[in-house]
Amino acid sequence: MKVVMKMRKIARKIGIFVAVAILSTTSLFVVLADQEKIDSPMLAVEKMVWNEEKKEWVDYLDLKAEEGDDVTLRFNCTIKFRYTPPSVPEEYNLSLIAFDYLPNNLKYVEGSSNYPAVYWENNNTIYWPNLLQIQSSSGSVNITFNIYFNATVLDEGKAINNFTAIAYLWYDESSSTYKELQIEPSTHSIYIKRSDTVEISIVYVNYYKLNVEVDPEGAGSVGLDPAGGTYEEGTVVELTAVASDGYVFDHWGGNLSGSDNPTTIVMDSNKSVVAYFIESITPPSINVSIVKPIPKSLYLNDQKVFFTPRRSVIIGPITIEANVSADEPISEVDFYIAKAGSEEVLKYRDYSAPYKYMLDERAFGLYTIIVKAYDIYDNSAEDNISVFMLNFHRSVGNVTIVSGMVSDYNKLIDGKIGGAIVTAYRQNGSELIKVDSDRTGRFLFNKGRYRLRLEPGYNYYIEVSAKGYETVGRYISIANNETTRIENFYLNGTILVKGKVMKSGLLGRGIRGANITVVGEGGKIYNTTSGLFGKYSIYLLPGNYTIFVHADGYNDTFKDITVKYKLIGKSIKVNFKLEATEEAS
Repeated sequence: MKVVMKMRKIARKIGIFVAVAILSTTSLFVVLADQEKIDSPMLAVEKMVWNEEKKEWVDYLDLKAEEGDDVTLRFNCTIKFRYTPPSVPEEYNLSLIAFDYLPNNLKYVEGSSNYPAVYWENNNTIYWPNLLQIQSSSGSVNITFNIYFNATVLDEGKAINNFTAIAYLWYDESSSTYKELQIEPSTHSIYIKRSDTVEISIVYVNYYKLNVEVDPEGAGSVGLDPAGGTYEEGTVVELTAVASDGYVFDHWGGNLSGSDNPTTIVMDSNKSVVAYFIESITPPSINVSIVKPIPKSLYLNDQKVFFTPRRSVIIGPITIEANVSADEPISEVDFYIAKAGSEEVLKYRDYSAPYKYMLDERAFGLYTIIVKAYDIYDNSAEDNISVFMLNFHRSVGNVTIVSGMVSDYNKLIDGKIGGAIVTAYRQNGSELIKVDSDRTGRFLFNKGRYRLRLEPGYNYYIEVSAKGYETVGRYISIANNETTRIENFYLNGTILVKGKVMKSGLLGRGIRGANITVVGEGGKIYNTTSGLFGKYSIYLLPGNYTIFVHADGYNDTFKDITVKYKLIGKSIKVNFKLEATEEAS
């Protein structure tokens, strides 16, 4: 302390040689104004504070912290001193000390400096008293000090933190430097002071945590922008749900709702968000291709003869064959014929593989053969081929005309059923071969009527189907001399039973692939399978039924239903919710 008082006294007496400056970090080195007269000492200082976020030393720190957090700042104070005495050796003394004047919202962490320091708590000042003490008669001094220390944050606010270094040189009265500088005998010294500052802004803010979960686990992830998970109050965070293979994002839960993706949330409190994913369902595919006739071929009486250079040519009857594949069960396959310039006409509807139709009718000119396939959910596909057809429809041998009426069993008036498909299968051992078909008329005198052309001398199975009715059939035998046959059919109306098989819970997601078994009175059994989104449908006659539902990973369930005649023409909706088994959950 005596040294400091002495230096201040000397500084007042020889103000011409005292240089006091506050250095900016862009001006680190300042020398005395009398540099040309003598080799004056050079003293420079620089103060920096560590920016943990940027991982670098800075001269300005904008710090945000949560009140109550234990925040410690790290400082680096650099002192550079250089002095070369005159060429004539002479004795001089050198002392170097430093001070750091901390603002009120910082407190020195005692023992944190790498050089011995004294902390004056009453005025919040750090003092380094013995950085350098030397006595020399010759030689230069060129030395650098890097002083580190820590300070804890006491309160928020803005402050300028000052660091000062003081170099003190004094000489004997006989020295040439003393004489040249004309130093007063009472001082014998030169006093140099340098300072540098850092500006620190500390603001207390609230921080909140954002917790994100994914359901089901492993189904995806959620990206956060900005990243981190802990945010300053008022921060707007963008959340982006990214699905894993086999899943798609469905909706948000917790402190978010809806299905927007990406979406945002404002951090004004601790938040918890759940990203819900569901298994991705590929839309069911259905494909149809006409395999007979094939393009650029000549057919004679249903037999391929050779290739043609352009479109196919068909002479006489032709069996149209189609291959159909689908993810869901096939509902029907329709065969259409369209003459050039005219609308397509439905000729035949097939309900089971192999899908084929014998086209044998008068034809001359360009036609398009069209085959359309439908699954049980009305997904469809089609294929077509352009052909030239020539067919005079001259029957070979005897033909028996089988005709009749298709009627609703429960209607006495206007019970004729239009649009029913009547199909004839010829019995060949245990195999049934489709030979002809017709659709019942829809209008006036022709409504409900059909007509088949069958070769006599064979046994046939005649099948009749119509939408909303039970499919019926019977075997008939046609004698060799029989020319006509009347066969009438009566159909019972059915009711469409449909619904969904779902997971139990608020969301009620559909279960695909559930087995549905319907047991009627008398033990008659009907089967179907739930498809996309858990949907199913089945046609049933009036009566009492029990519907059993089974799906892997879920407990079986059942319901009893009654299908009544008065419901004909309408549908019954029966949904099922299945509880997961203990093993699955």
